[in-house]
Amino acid sequence: SFLDSAGDSAREVVNPNRGYGAIPLVVLTAGPRRALATPWDFGHDQLAALSTAGVNRYVPDSGHMMHRERPDAIVAAVNDVLGRVSLSSHTTTR
Repeated sequence: SFLDSAGDSAREVVNPNRGYGAIPLVVLTAGPRRALATPWDFGHDQLAALSTAGVNRYVPDSGHMMHRERPDAIVAAVNDVLGRVSLSSHTTTR
């Protein structure tokens, strides 16, 4: 089940041996930043740190259904990443 494999999946995704270089990366975490970090907060921080251009952005007034509760935050994150990507670095020759 999902709950049985969530820990293993998280360790595979947040693998310090896997680096994303300077690829723009925005991780969205539901709710305000807490005084005492939860395992989710810590994991999201670690995931964002896999890129030198990574950031963990907390989204107030959101929960697990962020795409419904705060679609504006998702659009802003996508636009942020797209704004940092140079079109010239992704051109291909045919």
